[in-house]
Amino acid sequence: MKHEKQNPRERILDSAFHLFRDQGYAETGISEILTEAGAYKKSLYDHFTSKEDLAVEYLASLTHSHADLIERVAATSEDLERFTDRWVDLVRRSLKHSKRQDCPIGLFAGEVASIPEMRPHVLETIDRLIRTMQRSVQQIIPLPDAEAENLARRVFVAFQGGMRLFYLTGEERYLTLMREELKHIARSVPVVKS
Repeated sequence: MKHEKQNPRERILDSAFHLFRDQGYAETGISEILTEAGAYKKSLYDHFTSKEDLAVEYLASLTHSHADLIERVAATSEDLERFTDRWVDLVRRSLKHSKRQDCPIGLFAGEVASIPEMRPHVLETIDRLIRTMQRSVQQIIPLPDAEAENLARRVFVAFQGGMRLFYLTGEERYLTLMREELKHIARSVPVVKS
């Protein structure tokens, strides 16, 4: 990793994010983060109180980038079916460049959800992404809040299920089934005339 002109906090975060993504939370140690960051233990504790603090930052960063991605895809989609197609296309492309073949949020949140200090952050992530999906759906098609929220939850269930099965088996058919299920969900929404 390139660390020129970064302060110790940024170097530590960059290294932690990289290692959490490539190895997972449990397989990443503080010493490894510090070595990769070219930082000292004192620098770590000047900015963070624990490895969990780094995990909270990583989860928040993932959540922000995924919420932004959902909003951008929705803003350029004329209907829900096109939205789900574009989203799955982006996911497939990103998987080509990832060592761990799964949704980064689903994978990481699953790893840390049993840590008591992390549980509220995992739940907050899920809530934020569902609310983002709900607003994005409502941008595309005017649905009542409750209906849009239910649709957002269905989309996430199909997405996380497809991603997890792909991760566990390595079989592309689960990504294909995920796309088909997301299209089915999109088609199940009645067309609302304005």
